[in-house]
Amino acid sequence: MSASAFRYLVVFVIILVIAAIAFAMIKRANKKGIFFRVWRKLSSFSLSNAIIGIFFSFFIYEQLPFLSARFWLFFWSLGMLVWLFFIVQDFIKIPKIKQKIAEKKEFDKYIP
Repeated sequence: MSASAFRYLVVFVIILVIAAIAFAMIKRANKKGIFFRVWRKLSSFSLSNAIIGIFFSFFIYEQLPFLSARFWLFFWSLGMLVWLFFIVQDFIKIPKIKQKIAEKKEFDKYIP
């Protein structure tokens, strides 16, 4: 991997670390909100991938041939995309959850 690609990887890992911290703070502030599950998943996504990225950066820096191979980067990217797909699915379910909560409040309004 070239030096500029390595720099991009390090910058990406730093962004993941910052995102993990930000999502953890948002998650802690909104414990009872509808978005709590999404924030929790985004926090664990960012933290896990930041750790994997740190290890991958270390392997590239130390020039370990097998562990710094590009196919690991492909598998890591593929795993991130699959994980993000499931997070987006949870995010898409939020309007339905809001509607169910509104219907329940409307129904409970008339029950003594």
